[in-house]
This record gives sequence, C-alpha cells and structure tokens, in this order.
Amino acid sequence: MASIQRAREIQGVPTNLIVHSFGDRIVIFITQLGKPGCLIQASIPSSVPLLPPPPPPALPTPPTATTLTPLLGHPPDARSVTLFNLYTAQAAAITWAKAGQLSRRPVIVGLALKRIRSGRVSNDEHDDFDISDMERATFKEIMTMLSECLE
Repeated sequence: MASIQRAREIQGVPTNLIVHSFGDRIVIFITQLGKPGCLIQASIPSSVPLLPPPPPPALPTPPTATTLTPLLGHPPDARSVTLFNLYTAQAAAITWAKAGQLSRRPVIVGLALKRIRSGRVSNDEHDDFDISDMERATFKEIMTMLSECLE
C-alpha cells in the first residue's frame, strides 16, 4: 500500500479518506471539511499481542495498550476530544489488523468532521456528550470505508 484515496457521501455529507504509507508510519486523513484537521498518533508497544481480526462486518477491538498522542491542532470542543480519540483508536486497530502481526507502525489520523447536532432540547449539562444514532452510523460507515481501502 503506497497511497489510497476514496470519497463517499456518508449521512448526506461528502467524506474523503486518504491513506498513505511511509516507512515508519501510516497516515490516515478523514475529512468532511476539506482540510486535514487535528492530527493524533496511535501507537502500541511491540510486546502487546494483536488479537486476530473478527469476521466482517465486526470491527477489531482497539488494544487497551494503545497510546494516543495529539500532534497538531485540537478537536473543536471538549465533546469532540473523546470522539476523535475513539476514531483514532479504531482506525489504528483496523490498520494493525489488516497489516497483521508484522506491522506495528504508529498510525497518525487527521480528523476534520462536520459536527452533528441531535436537534433535541435538553436541560442535562452532560447531554452534549451523548452520541446520536446518526453519529454512530457515520462512525460505522467511515470505519467500513477504511476497512475496504485496506483490503
């Protein structure tokens, strides 16, 4: 894999995915805004065994020893930090599962996602951290798109 690029409309939003493999890292850009967004690196120690990938359409579970390191920029709000970390850990898990036990290169993920608002009225101060069905569907479609790119 040298460089792969895909575009797809996901939940009505044009979404671009770019995967580029370097000798020491793999870089993945997931953008709905036409820019690279913030960069987060996922890495795991070589001593941690990778579980075999589950049968499709299930996604591989990110290893608990995954280390996430912000490299450049930051998510747009506090709610997005958790969501962006989830995207990064899952994208890395898919990449490592597709590469097998031989490749444990760090994975850098650039994320620029369109904010989805639920449209609900709520007085709960923690409601902003709820994930909507649309966000779940977007996440699943983006991860499926990445899996297809890496096959």
